[in-house]
Amino acid sequence: MREIIIALASGLMGSLVGGLIAIYGSTIAVRMAEYYRLRTLVRRAIQNTISKVANHNQPYLLLEDSTLNDSIDDITLVIPYCKRSTFKHQWDECRHDKETYDLTPREYQGDTVAARRLITERLHNLTSKL
Repeated sequence: MREIIIALASGLMGSLVGGLIAIYGSTIAVRMAEYYRLRTLVRRAIQNTISKVANHNQPYLLLEDSTLNDSIDDITLVIPYCKRSTFKHQWDECRHDKETYDLTPREYQGDTVAARRLITERLHNLTSKL
């Protein structure tokens, strides 16, 4: 009788551990699939913004686009942990001033040629972090 209980308990524990591993693996697989799906959408949104920067009088306003912001917010939820902090840092540097977080960077408000070049460079750096 004791051998039967030990066999049933070990079988139950094995299936619980195997089930937990399967759930964890499927969660990781779904997150990675979602990351790769969103990565193409974010790259398109960034490339679209880069193409608009050359013709815009106030290019820093393009960084406040709701489509781009929503895409960035969505991908930061599923981006791998090792890339997440550098990606967020690049996006904050591109979007906000270093000293006062809520304001647009001062570098963007001066000469439009320099601002366009700086915005384009920062958006390309953001794309490379994906």
